[in-house]
Amino acid sequence: MEPLTNRTDIIQKEKGEKREKSEKSEKREKGEKSEKREKSEKREKSEKREKGEKSEKREKSENNKTHAIQPSYIKLFSIPDECVLNFVDNLIENIFNEYTYINTVNNMKIKKKCIITNLLQAQKQFFESNKIENPIFYYNISEENVNNIYNMCNDDKIDFSLFYEARRVIELAKQNFLIYENYEKCIFGNDYATKQEFENYIKKYLNKNKIYDDKIQNTVVKIEFKEELISAMQVVKKKNLYFLQIQNKKKIKKKMIPFLCNHEIGTHLIRMINHEKNNLKKYNIETCNITEEGLAVINSMYSLKENKFLFLLTPALKYLTVCLAKFYTFSKLYIFLNDFIKDSEKCFNFCARVKRGLINTAQPGCVYHDQFYFIGSYSILKWYQNINFDLLYSGNIGLHSLKSISKFVNIKNNILPYFLSNQKKKVDYFKFLEQVSYVNGITPECCSFLCNRKKTITEKKRIK
Repeated sequence: MEPLTNRTDIIQKEKGEKREKSEKSEKREKGEKSEKREKSEKREKSEKREKGEKSEKREKSENNKTHAIQPSYIKLFSIPDECVLNFVDNLIENIFNEYTYINTVNNMKIKKKCIITNLLQAQKQFFESNKIENPIFYYNISEENVNNIYNMCNDDKIDFSLFYEARRVIELAKQNFLIYENYEKCIFGNDYATKQEFENYIKKYLNKNKIYDDKIQNTVVKIEFKEELISAMQVVKKKNLYFLQIQNKKKIKKKMIPFLCNHEIGTHLIRMINHEKNNLKKYNIETCNITEEGLAVINSMYSLKENKFLFLLTPALKYLTVCLAKFYTFSKLYIFLNDFIKDSEKCFNFCARVKRGLINTAQPGCVYHDQFYFIGSYSILKWYQNINFDLLYSGNIGLHSLKSISKFVNIKNNILPYFLSNQKKKVDYFKFLEQVSYVNGITPECCSFLCNRKKTITEKKRIK
């Protein structure tokens, strides 16, 4: 029996040794796998850290670049109404160029607007009806005069050549901000100014631009607050008096004050004064509202030049609102815009501006005035390399009049805004124009009526 026991012990011993070897082998394999896994995890962490550092460096680099936004040329702000889009396609004869610009300028000569006298009451009734009942507007002039102005500023006078460009700019902003209010918050912040702070800033701004709030060559500038204003601020001339009228109803954001001053004083008021000083009426030089408002848009944005999101969003929205109001009732227009412009009062004002001239806004139709801003700013950004801005400040003149006006004025006598007052500031201003052009996907080009480039045979045919 003993040999059997020994054999059993030997077998068990061998099994035990094999088991030990197997366990050691498993431990070794587990250790190796664990070591590999740790190395792999360390490598992954290292790679992630490197990627993060590269990404951070890239972001910092992008933020330091002049060109921060890559424009998109394809995706457009969506309009669900296919019928309207088909109508618009038929109305777009040519894409925007020098000749469509001149035709549009010739079509849009009427600056006079109808002033709505029951704006606040109409707004209240519209919201009480749950935005269904179209407002009835009353005006400061007779119904006959209202109809005359409306008929001169409606129908075939509405421009559609920049319809797709406006939608593209809006889509660029929408991709970054989703809604209009987010964009405004990014641009203007949330800090509000008092009425007194606003008035004090205006007085300092007038002095900074050498337009004193008392007199400039027998010209008096006065500040007044008004209730029934759609705009936040506007310049009005009455005889020899210039009035800076400010909306009294709402508080204004602090960052919006220099924005408005560059628009109303740095553009409109200075050009009005220069127009009179240069006696341009004597030479039959026509005023140009498109260039006037376009330049005002760009100058107002100059106060925000440190912000990289310099979209032509508000001008593009105003332009598109006019295009759609040609086909839509007030209520339908409001419902469409309210999807992007969430502030109900602001959205109402967008609609009311384009429906000025209609008494019953249940009718489709609009006036063209709110298209000035986008057409004007777009054309300046497209051709800014050929524009003499000192000459452009000679009065309320269009780009197409610059060559002829040079014979009648001495630009040394022109008042210029502070941001164009010397060569260094002009260089900064041109860098800003380059930036805004890029952000909005506008490619600068040579303009035949601003430079001495000879017209091609095709271009000459187009003029005829």
